[in-house]
Amino acid sequence: MRKPLYIYSSSNFYHAVEDTLPSLKPILFAASGQKIRRIDRLTQLALIGSFQCQSTYEFAENTGLYMSSIYGSLNNTAAVLAEIYQEGQLPRPLNFINTVSNAACFYLAQYLGLSSNNQFVSRDHFTLEAGLKLASLDLEIGNVEAALVGVVCEVGENLTVHRQRFQIKQQYDLAEGSHWLYVAHHLDNATAIAKISHVAEPLNEQELDAYLLSEVGRHDVSTKMGFGDAVTIAQKEKLRQTLAVQEASYASQQWRHEFTTALQICGFLEACKIQSTPDRFIYLDTDRHQRWSVIVLDQSPQALDIARAVF
Repeated sequence: MRKPLYIYSSSNFYHAVEDTLPSLKPILFAASGQKIRRIDRLTQLALIGSFQCQSTYEFAENTGLYMSSIYGSLNNTAAVLAEIYQEGQLPRPLNFINTVSNAACFYLAQYLGLSSNNQFVSRDHFTLEAGLKLASLDLEIGNVEAALVGVVCEVGENLTVHRQRFQIKQQYDLAEGSHWLYVAHHLDNATAIAKISHVAEPLNEQELDAYLLSEVGRHDVSTKMGFGDAVTIAQKEKLRQTLAVQEASYASQQWRHEFTTALQICGFLEACKIQSTPDRFIYLDTDRHQRWSVIVLDQSPQALDIARAVF
């Protein structure tokens, strides 16, 4: 990422799932003001989050759409496979179409009035980072004026099977969510909440250490660090001692799911809107291959002035 991305609006929709999946229809109607039918749960979640993100600013005409998810249309795909292999029937046409997760992107473009670049990314780790990097590339070469970048995930209808499938321990709550960032290099007549100064992945440990020592060594900003679920206690302690930087968390430790990164980033942005936060937030995550990702956010001067005026 050669140029920073300024964040102009964000949405952070999520809820816990305890006994059964809650209905999303009334939530979607409240967010959109429309009765939208014949869409699956992944699309419902995506629309809820993106409509909430649009409430701050109307999206620019040439806005690209970049949606990412690890599992995509989970419930719909399970239903189609059950129809084919358990019932021996042809799947219902709409269900079959929606197994292609970028079908959700079609509905988003339709209801949000977007007609520019439109991409869906399925990735088992660094999911939000992948969407941000694609958006950054299109913004830098001028393909789009702004970008709507989101992470969406749903919980499977059978909660016991969902826990088993994704190895989620009982002490963690199940949750599903839809998290979106509206970003650009510059938008006229709009105030940025924060800027994404850096997104990098995958990095090995040596590359990570070299970057952090150069970045955190700056003395003109107040910096705190956040960590993904996969970062071990020993790894956190090593980083804290090496860099002498405090940890900050903007997401509940009870959640264990694919969108922890989005929760942390959106939580930082929500804090920027209402209170004085660290000037810089560095978020680190790792995967099972010991590769690392880094997202660096700086609170914008305008947002910092607003927050200070409130207090």
